[in-house]
Amino acid sequence: TGAATSGRRTVLADWLADPKNPLTTRVIVNRVWQYHFGRGLAATASDFGRLGELPTHPELLDWLTTDFLANGWRLKPLHKKILLSATYRQTARRAPDSTALLKDPENLLLWRFNPRRLDAEEARDAALAASGELDLKIGGEGEDAKKPRRSIYTKKIRNSQDEILRNLNAPAGYNSTPRRDATTTATQSLLMFNGDWPLERARHLAARLTSEHYNDPAAQARAAYELVFSRS
Repeated sequence: TGAATSGRRTVLADWLADPKNPLTTRVIVNRVWQYHFGRGLAATASDFGRLGELPTHPELLDWLTTDFLANGWRLKPLHKKILLSATYRQTARRAPDSTALLKDPENLLLWRFNPRRLDAEEARDAALAASGELDLKIGGEGEDAKKPRRSIYTKKIRNSQDEILRNLNAPAGYNSTPRRDATTTATQSLLMFNGDWPLERARHLAARLTSEHYNDPAAQARAAYELVFSRS
């Protein structure tokens, strides 16, 4: 204690947070964009160097970054600006015409919204919400994944990852993961049909429907669809 330090960490922190540093805030903004669209304006989220891909919309990335700085590095205004944009609110049910297939088959220019499925944690929480079990308590210690807490509070055990989260492509936690994989496997379908955890959620959903709409099968069917798909 009391020993002099070189000050190198302070210099690094000051450099990272310097408003004139063109990288830190652009990386943050690009990650937020990637979270909402599945792909960043620069596809290589962890590599803005010579080997990384150039952004598809450099002016937009610059503008969002400048706005992010003007708002004091606050993330909520950034999320709001993206979510209320016409680009984000495009339909995913737009079939590509011949021009789109020829010039931009990967939708890099964002002429429609890319369909995306829920991440592992979101899928787990959605099942608990539909069954009426989701515990919305904020804060506190982590809990076993068998408990109905939100996935952010589940314990992550290095060599024993939760079966549901692992099969739905949640990262193992050993390394930093710049972008989630999204695989489609037979194991996922079998787990959702036959796994103990999904079957238990189905039982709770059935009990909820029976309790809320007793002896009314039509109302139970409507409510089930609304709970599971969030629409009639």
